Amino acid sequence: MPQTLPLSTELVDFILQFKAWSPVEVRKVINFHIEWETFSVVRDEKGIAGAVRFNVVGECAHVLDLFVRPDMERRNVIKLLAARAWHKFPYVRFFKFERESKYPGRRPRAYSLAKLLKGK
Repeated sequence: MPQTLPLSTELVDFILQFKAWSPVEVRKVINFHIEWETFSVVRDEKGIAGAVRFNVVGECAHVLDLFVRPDMERRNVIKLLAARAWHKFPYVRFFKFERESKYPGRRPRAYSLAKLLKGK
């Protein structure tokens, strides 16, 4: 298995803006996903613009966490993250947000990755 990469303080601080985790938890979880290549980051001139953590099951990427800097919310950051993830897993055709704990009554739904990237 590949070695885990040391996480920058910038990345840990970025994630802690959105998650009520400890820095130790962030490092543990993100290192695990980096090891399996199921974590992607997009940067711009200001620093980290967005990050996504996901699991791949068959042809579906299950999005566990999606972090987007507030000033970048409507600037195609999600498409960039999806494109990077798709490059690593070209057989993935769908993505699904894992929101059962946040929205218990909402039925699960998978979305087409190709449609997202084409803008449809």
